[in-house]
Amino acid sequence: MEKRNNEKMGVISWLINFKSLREEYFEMLSDSEKSKMDVENAKKESKKVRDVLEAEIENLNIELKRTKNQLSSKSQRVYDLENAIQERNKEIQELHHELSRKNLQLDKKIKAFNKIRGAVGGYQKQINKLCKELDLSKNKIIFLEKRVPKKSFEELKAYEFGRREVLRRNKEVRNEKV
Repeated sequence: MEKRNNEKMGVISWLINFKSLREEYFEMLSDSEKSKMDVENAKKESKKVRDVLEAEIENLNIELKRTKNQLSSKSQRVYDLENAIQERNKEIQELHHELSRKNLQLDKKIKAFNKIRGAVGGYQKQINKLCKELDLSKNKIIFLEKRVPKKSFEELKAYEFGRREVLRRNKEVRNEKV
């Protein structure tokens, strides 16, 4: 009987153990399902986060490409502007060189002008002197016209004829000497 009692006790303890094991099993199943659901939720959340992060990465890559394009266009613009500045500097240097050449030419022309101005002053003195002589000559002619009687046409003709005779004789004398 003891054996039976032991068996009964074993069955009862087994039943009790079974019941508690079953409850533990169902708890474990529910915990397992909860864990599975948590894992599924975590997977879904991580997938959402991953999708969001991939979208962010894609946006950042697009932004990076746009920024790189802007940078390259700005770099090209800077390069073009630097070339333009160098060309302008060359033009400015050429213009400075031309300006200095023009200044030298202007200085030469100013010196020549001053020289001519001095010569004009000398000529003006000479002209004034000749004007005075002309006035004196006019006054002398007027004086002589008033004091000396006028020659007639015949007297002038005779004077001219006599003058030709003198020239002809001088020519004959020269021819004889040769």
